[in-house]
Amino acid sequence: MLVEAAQRPLDLGRTIVCCAPNFLRVRSQSGNVAVKELPVHNLAGILASDYFPRSMLDAVFMMAAVASFRQDLPGAVCMATKNPAIAAGLENRGEIGVGERADLCKLALMMIILSLSRYGATDNVSLKGFG
Repeated sequence: MLVEAAQRPLDLGRTIVCCAPNFLRVRSQSGNVAVKELPVHNLAGILASDYFPRSMLDAVFMMAAVASFRQDLPGAVCMATKNPAIAAGLENRGEIGVGERADLCKLALMMIILSLSRYGATDNVSLKGFG
């Protein structure tokens, strides 16, 4: 049922926005759709957060590290950067390129490992491509 219901907006040209804290929590705090199911079926398009901004970074790492989510690191990063910019009509943001506006940060591998372990996601993790 979830897959069919989530597919409908995509068929209409819409993008599904996932709440990063709910993705990390593995459930909705209000009993709605379990966000963790959406990336497994390639239905998630955007990661967002209105009350815990750091969760977007943690969700990107988890999504890229857990094989069942079918998302590599660049694709997961796009869900928190490029895809929201496109959805908001911000043409010069969301990716690194000539003439683009960008804020960059450098992350240490240890930060990624700590981020994943915070949510108990180190059992099924592959750090290939993170180094």
